[in-house]
Amino acid sequence: MEERAEQTFSVGLYELAAAATKRALEITQERYGEQSRQVAKFAGNLGALYKLLGREKEGKQLLSRARRIRGSSGVPLGLQTEAFFTLVRLRKGGGELPTRWPTPAERLDQLTHQLEDANPYIRNEAVVKLGTLITIDGLHLNPDPAMQALERLLVDGDEQVRQSTANALSQSSPEAALTALMAVAHDADSAIRRTAMVSLGTVGARWKETAANTPSQPTVNKVVKVLTEAVVADQVGSVRSAAAWALMKMGRDAQEATPHLIQALQDADRYVRLHAQEALKRIGTPEALEALQAVEPSATTDVSSPPLQEGEQQGWLVAERKWKAFEDE
Repeated sequence: MEERAEQTFSVGLYELAAAATKRALEITQERYGEQSRQVAKFAGNLGALYKLLGREKEGKQLLSRARRIRGSSGVPLGLQTEAFFTLVRLRKGGGELPTRWPTPAERLDQLTHQLEDANPYIRNEAVVKLGTLITIDGLHLNPDPAMQALERLLVDGDEQVRQSTANALSQSSPEAALTALMAVAHDADSAIRRTAMVSLGTVGARWKETAANTPSQPTVNKVVKVLTEAVVADQVGSVRSAAAWALMKMGRDAQEATPHLIQALQDADRYVRLHAQEALKRIGTPEALEALQAVEPSATTDVSSPPLQEGEQQGWLVAERKWKAFEDE
């Protein structure tokens, strides 16, 4: 319930976020008692959401309850803080809160229209939110028009929009997503190529977890071919590493890449070698396992997440600076 609340809140479905938070509060009360800090957390979240929705009296009561449980120590974070900032921004923008909030279908339409906005920041925000919206269960949406609009943004003039689009498409149906992502796998921008590789691997992992919406074998073969070419031929190490990671996620479906992954064991980039080793382990054929006997075992580095792009490890510093600037406004 907490995850659903966070997801629906992030895409502007505040009423659904409040409903999910209310259910989380009820479950937490039954499990941990009326005075637990977890109850304080969800009571605070729900109180802030109610104020955002214009339910002032209920919101104040819940926030007071959260403060009583929490005491003077502890700072409200997460959804409660986000709801307050959203409320402040809305009031600054027009002074009055909406009397009616959009349904999931209306929100989908709004975000789809925003994909055509002249401002790349607005397009990028819409892409990110659409990527989340289409993953929320139980909304009964028809995402096809949105997905078609997203595919057009793979060649957007803004780099960040193209990168976010590749990420969002990895949340959609495998067949359509794989076809669209392969179309930008040779983009001139290495950041876009890397994102396409990671997204191809993410979609590949998803289709292996469920029998539904499994892509056709010809499409799978094309994906393996694209990733294999990148592993051995791309000039940028982070792209080669991402391609090897994606082949690792595909496991036995990537058997055709075995000779090229063996070649990648000699790559100058440590992360290419690391992910190539893990990919060969998961392929598990005699040829793959024999090749691994000739190399030193990989370090205990976590390979569950895609490899970082150059400079990405400093991202938290950028986020910290942005937060400080927001506080100082």
